[in-house]
Amino acid sequence: MSKELVIKNLLCTFLKSRPTPNFVLKMIIKLTLKNVFSNFVTKIAKYHKVVDVPNSMTVLTDMLPLSAAMSRARLCGIYNFCNPGAISHNQVLQIYKDEVDESFTWENFSLDEQAKIIAGLFPFFFFLFMLIYSFAILYVYYVFL
Repeated sequence: MSKELVIKNLLCTFLKSRPTPNFVLKMIIKLTLKNVFSNFVTKIAKYHKVVDVPNSMTVLTDMLPLSAAMSRARLCGIYNFCNPGAISHNQVLQIYKDEVDESFTWENFSLDEQAKIIAGLFPFFFFLFMLIYSFAILYVYYVFL
């Protein structure tokens, strides 16, 4: 069994053991009408260069009523929230340009350019991942053992 599956099972066991059922809603790329930092449009509009790849999105106004219904039904566990379909970064930016700022411009990275940038950041993110993973293991150890 993978480490991720073990942690997921421990989290589900913990959520189910609580006096009131709990659930975790995972939303990776969030779209909302508000201009907040966690909104994907707000984030991507700050970059001059982007990679044009399709992504699935979570439209919060679609998902919030569903999460309230899940709570009333006393569901528990981990749920991935995502609207059907995908939209590319260029499509999102074109809509932003058409609807918000007609003077907005952007350029595209090639996948090779993106790979070079990611390779340069890998050591930092690996260190950060290991640090977070270590704290998660300690938390699980002290809570469940």
